[in-house]
Amino acid sequence: IIARIAILPTGRIDDTIIYRHDDTDYSLPTPRQLSDHSDCLALADYIAPASSSDVQPDWIGLFAVTTGSAIERIIAQAKADADDYRAILLQSLADRLAEAATELAHCRVRQELWGYETVAQPNPDNLLRQHYRGIRPAIGYPSLPDQSLVFLADKVLRYSELGISLTENGAMRPAASTTGYIFAHPDSHYFIID
Repeated sequence: IIARIAILPTGRIDDTIIYRHDDTDYSLPTPRQLSDHSDCLALADYIAPASSSDVQPDWIGLFAVTTGSAIERIIAQAKADADDYRAILLQSLADRLAEAATELAHCRVRQELWGYETVAQPNPDNLLRQHYRGIRPAIGYPSLPDQSLVFLADKVLRYSELGISLTENGAMRPAASTTGYIFAHPDSHYFIID
């Protein structure tokens, strides 16, 4: 399992999050829920507004996690051996490992690297129920549905150094990989863009 995390200065202008890496500003447009939702949320709501004196008054995290390319070769061999059951089982295991490693990385960000959450002894039940501060929406999922944003995150995280490649549509290889953003705002929660 390989993971890379970046914690970057950021601010928002309207529904666009602007974050800085290596003296370059990146614009992350965030769609807003339609008016038939009570909150009409956008992920930008969880970032402090930029002021004229400081474009980056807040912080945002980016992450990428992968099981690596070795599992892809093992799965391909199982398929070549016409062992579909083994191939499906291995892919399912790789996917679960990537998700578990992503949860562990998020926990380390919250408690150590970024340190915005202090918990003396984490309760596993709370982790399963996502009873902790902050969220980590993945690119292409309900609150951040634009899969092409993976190319923006790649400029900072440099997926190829982790053994991750992208298709022209933004799909990640190996398939057992995750990527997205981390928000520390105490009111942040997951939501769906219609």
